[in-house]
Formats: sequence, C-alpha cells, structure tokens
Amino acid sequence: MKNMMYLALLMFLIQIGCFSTGHCKDFLPMDSHLIDQTCRKTPNPTLCVSSLKSDPHSSASADVSGLALIMVGCANQAITTGNPKFAEQAMNEAANEANSCEDEFSRGSPLTYENKAVADVAGVASAIVRILL
Repeated sequence: MKNMMYLALLMFLIQIGCFSTGHCKDFLPMDSHLIDQTCRKTPNPTLCVSSLKSDPHSSASADVSGLALIMVGCANQAITTGNPKFAEQAMNEAANEANSCEDEFSRGSPLTYENKAVADVAGVASAIVRILL
C-alpha cells in the first residue's frame, strides 16, 4: 500500500515535470557536458552523474528538464525495489534540476513559478520518502 502511494506521488511529479519544465529546453540547448555541468550543482554529483548516465539513450538527448525526469524515474525504481535512501536522493536531485534550470538565467526566468513548483513538490516527495528510512 505504501509503495502504491509513493508510486502515485512520483507519477504526479512526472506529470508536473512534463507540463511545468518542458519549456526549459527552449532556453537551454543541449550540449555534450550538460550532465556534468548540471550535476556539479547538486549535493551529490557522483550519484547524479551515475544515475543519469545509467540510461545513455535518454540522457544523451535530454535537456535539464529531461534530466530531472530521469531522476524521478530513478526514484521510482528505488522505491519499488525497496531502496528508499536512493529514492530520497533522486528526488533531491530532481528538485536540484529544476533549480538549475532557474539558475541558468542571468535575469528572472520566464519559468520561475514552474521551476519553484517542481522543486517544491520534489522536496515534499523527498521528505515523504525519508519517512521510510
């Protein structure tokens, strides 16, 4: 039952990510070092890089919002396989990806509200997953 609740929460995050941060790619073109550049801004760069590079087909063409969705998928997999600590870290990384999108703008981002919403929801999901620890 708990896993279903967490799975539903993660699906909600995926939907928010698809609708809310989908426009980041319009402002942040993909380059070959995006994963490394983005992961350096996270609390756990090694985990971030290894998680994102675990799916080379997706991460090779992903923009920042795509990287966030990959982290949500990693969190989903961690919960369903019984690894809540990794799920918590992945949700923290998803929040960081949304913040990274926001930070790419020297002036105010046109996606400030959406980026904040994704980061806030991912933070809540991380806190809920932390209860499992």
